[in-house]
Amino acid sequence: MKLKDISSIRSGLLLSRKKSDDRSNANKYPLITLKSVDDSGVLNTEFLDEFYALEEISNEYLTSENDIIVRLREPVFACSIEKENEGLLIPSYLAKLSINEKYSKEFLSKYIAHYINSKNAQKEFKKDTEGSVISMIKLKAIENLEIPEIPIEKQEKIIKIAEFKQKELKLLKELTILKEKYYSKILEDII
Repeated sequence: MKLKDISSIRSGLLLSRKKSDDRSNANKYPLITLKSVDDSGVLNTEFLDEFYALEEISNEYLTSENDIIVRLREPVFACSIEKENEGLLIPSYLAKLSINEKYSKEFLSKYIAHYINSKNAQKEFKKDTEGSVISMIKLKAIENLEIPEIPIEKQEKIIKIAEFKQKELKLLKELTILKEKYYSKILEDII
């Protein structure tokens, strides 16, 4: 089933239209950056920025639980929004997908995010990227992406495996850093 059939899809806010130069009288919003969305399927809040708006921003440009945020610049990655990350501002270089109520029992947002990050989806997106310096993907390519219809139980298994993979990779990175420090210290002590 195509993404456009199971969700509403829109690009984020063009920031220049709402940006305030006067921070003292502006509405402050946490802003999702490109670095916030990676292949893990989870929003990385370490890379959020701040945005000062002239006026209150419409909820259609803010995150809600179970939304899916997709990078429109290469590499195309997606993440699912958790409850604690509601109310973040979505800029125009990202797209917001909200699963339609009708399909909310058939498709899990984390599953869709992980599918968008999969090699199969990435191959499809490569066909539709434009630009040589900054490659962008059209919203149409996201809308037309075929999402495999599989039982919820299988979607939950995929999510658990993907989450386990991310935890393990994070631990391996931490271990690598500790090993580098350990061996550097040994070498320093020898010298």
